[in-house]
Amino acid sequence: MPAHEMQLDVAYASAGFVEEGYDYAYGPGTFSADGLSGASTTNLAFDLMPVHLFNIPGFSLISPYGGVGVGLNCFSTADLSVGPPSSAQVINVTGTSQFKVGLLIFYGATLNLTGMLRPFIQFKHYVPFGSEFQFTEDTQNGNFVTKDVPGYFNLSAGVKLSF
Repeated sequence: MPAHEMQLDVAYASAGFVEEGYDYAYGPGTFSADGLSGASTTNLAFDLMPVHLFNIPGFSLISPYGGVGVGLNCFSTADLSVGPPSSAQVINVTGTSQFKVGLLIFYGATLNLTGMLRPFIQFKHYVPFGSEFQFTEDTQNGNFVTKDVPGYFNLSAGVKLSF
């Protein structure tokens, strides 16, 4: 019979997804070669995950687990600067902060060393409900710049403490 527990993960991450996407589309190094800079994003995540531990009869050292939960994420994007050689003057597109709610699918295993300390390894997939991420209006062109954020994959390890 599986055991249940509730897990709250708080995480902070930073990545240059606009740069990586641009380099993927136009070739490595083209983001900065075309005069672009900035546009990195940070993510502050609060993940609420009901965990289902599966007991293997006669084998209590490792407990696999899995579940489905809810991710609450605050994405914040830094400003994007477009300058020479791609244009005659520097254009700044202001980044925004957005709150996204998404689905979490996670699985992993704990190592039951003692009743209080349990090391674990975990894989987590986040799929946002509505995936478009946007910058504010570009004042020169009057256009919004958007970036699709389909979600992310996370690998983490640590120690769970039971009191």
